[in-house]
Amino acid sequence: MTLAQRFGQVELPEILVVDTKQLRSERYAIRKKEQRDAGQNRPDHYAGASWLTDLQPALPFDGPGAKDAASQGGVQGPSPTPADDSGKPGERGGAADADSTTDAVTGARDNGKPILTPALHAAITQSLDEKKQVILFQNRRGYSPYQVCDVCGWIPQCRNCDVSLNFHKLTNKLHCHYCGTVYPPVQTCMACGNHRFVQRNFGTERIEEYLEEVFPNARVARMDVDSVRGKSAHDTLIQQFEQQRIDILVGTQMVVKGLDFQHVNLVGILDADSILSFADFRVNERAFQLMEQVSGRAGRLDGKGRVLIQVANTAHPVLGYLRAHDYALFFQHEIAMRQAFHYPPFTRVIQVTFRHRDKETVHSAANFFANNLKKDFGAYLVGPAEPVVARVRNQYLMELILKLPKDGHTINFAKHVIQQQTAIVQNDRKWKSVVIIPDVDAL
Repeated sequence: MTLAQRFGQVELPEILVVDTKQLRSERYAIRKKEQRDAGQNRPDHYAGASWLTDLQPALPFDGPGAKDAASQGGVQGPSPTPADDSGKPGERGGAADADSTTDAVTGARDNGKPILTPALHAAITQSLDEKKQVILFQNRRGYSPYQVCDVCGWIPQCRNCDVSLNFHKLTNKLHCHYCGTVYPPVQTCMACGNHRFVQRNFGTERIEEYLEEVFPNARVARMDVDSVRGKSAHDTLIQQFEQQRIDILVGTQMVVKGLDFQHVNLVGILDADSILSFADFRVNERAFQLMEQVSGRAGRLDGKGRVLIQVANTAHPVLGYLRAHDYALFFQHEIAMRQAFHYPPFTRVIQVTFRHRDKETVHSAANFFANNLKKDFGAYLVGPAEPVVARVRNQYLMELILKLPKDGHTINFAKHVIQQQTAIVQNDRKWKSVVIIPDVDAL
């Protein structure tokens, strides 16, 4: 059952998918021709390095009631796009009480990845001409997620974490979004001594600046953690947008959570690839939830709304389900994958995280712990291995996962063994200071 069938007379937003890869290829060809005409032949090695920015995990959408099963008769829990962990297909509640279209469009980004594709630029122009409002979503704050040496490719990283530093133009500083450390801007490459740096990708600060350049008559505002720090800043911004004193609102997830703006007829998702590429088995579920919730912001007054999704991987299956607003079909596909690879709701997952300031110590402790589990849980054990971000706040990390059958006796026995092995490890003098954190059904 599609969402339109579920709600009868309610027409959902039209979703359009815009392909950014083709546009990026065209711009690359133009740039290479310009280099040849100028007598240059230096290859652009770093145009495809945007994957380095996909480190900050999206916020979980599994709310307090999301794990309860959503029956065919109604919605359980607070989310209009229920989680797949329940094991039952849910129905969407009221997130899209509008008629809108969702398109996936090739998106433009900074330095080979344009911020606005021609399709989205034209759609924004049309909305402004019609005296309507626009919401643009980018789940990354700051000005630029990282900068790279244009000669050797060196990227400034946090001294305390294994992540690149985000440039914030408001403070003119480099920020670590994991430990909060702030650094002065880097002027000299630590690897080759060159002074030529290029900003890669874009955050909400950069988007706001760009929109003010290309739409000089529009009133642009930004909603993220950096822009609404004051006591009443968030409420003031919401009120201004409701009163149509703002034409274009750029923001992170703050702009899609439970807000109802009647005069918005266009929503743009500027970089769907980053939402679809997290290293998590729930990535498709969370991407569908987030983008479906974003689409619900468009066309809420007159039922005429559009959602444009800028993405390079236009063949991603989630985009097809989004365009059809078909949660039931998405659920069928996703639940089959979960079952094939033994993930919830067919199993219970226990993740054990090891943390220590010395890399060799945490590796040896995690391997010792895992070897002791193999006798009883070898068939269910995955790891240990380093997570995507292997060091945070000068603490090295290792993880292992137990994917257990949904049997109370097995799960209780596993918890007992984990407690026992934790005590054994921490009673050894060389591992005494290793922090061991078990997490059942971690979100």
